[in-house]
Amino acid sequence: MKARILGSELRSLSSDFVLRPTTFRGDAVEAATRAVEQGFDIVVAAGGDGTVNEVLNGIAAHPLGLLRTRLALIPLGTMNVFARELGIPTSVDSAIRLIKEASETLLDIGRIQYPQRYPPKVRYFAQLAGAGLDATAVELVSWTLKKKLGAAAYLLATIRALRRKCSLVVETSGMQMQAELVLIGNGKLYGGPLAVFPFADLRDGKLDVCVFRKVNVTHLLAFCWGALRGKFLESSNIQRFSTAHLKLTPAGPNLVPLQLDGESAGKLPAEISVLPRGLRVIIGARQVLI
Repeated sequence: MKARILGSELRSLSSDFVLRPTTFRGDAVEAATRAVEQGFDIVVAAGGDGTVNEVLNGIAAHPLGLLRTRLALIPLGTMNVFARELGIPTSVDSAIRLIKEASETLLDIGRIQYPQRYPPKVRYFAQLAGAGLDATAVELVSWTLKKKLGAAAYLLATIRALRRKCSLVVETSGMQMQAELVLIGNGKLYGGPLAVFPFADLRDGKLDVCVFRKVNVTHLLAFCWGALRGKFLESSNIQRFSTAHLKLTPAGPNLVPLQLDGESAGKLPAEISVLPRGLRVIIGARQVLI
């Protein structure tokens, strides 16, 4: 019923509109790639950050996808971090209205390569990535609790994840450090309203990185409280920097998970870089980024 109502509203955008409901993980990747193949110049991701990530990767999977196809958003998910970053309203009517008065902007996107896979695998992310504790929490999130509790489900999963210690090595520009949690931002926001990366710019050709050498409940509470208040904890335990490229590898025998836009994305090692202004995004005229 929800898909039918949404489809009726979206058809007002164009007589060529086609609704493609997804039924399983990865389905939106295939649907977006088919849309590019069939010549659609706008693909609307109606869902949460996971849906946005799948649609982005589906567009990028076609050799000409990022060049000729524009991404639009209707935020229907739990967190909608990328939509928040772009100022897209959560009201379906308002989001559709923005698409109707479409203005295009070019944004950077994060690019992930898994060097040990053959053939080489590449994935992209729009807003954020993480390795270690937060990616473990993403793996542990219960779908049922997520539907019932929303963002609180991630908090419960993070508490569980603290019991699973994992360690990784971060390498960038001749610098190397060991960590238990690495957060990587293309935009400013992480986890909804938390402006974890206050100096991030979606068009500067760089990623903002926050490295936690050690992580416990006290560290996380202090960090999140500071982020909510716009004050950032300065500590020898936390290091911040921006870069166009970094490499993440496990520091021990245990597997270390990676997440992209809040969705599990395999295990380390991984090399992370930026595709400058590689994504064409449709946003309302008043939200165009300069």
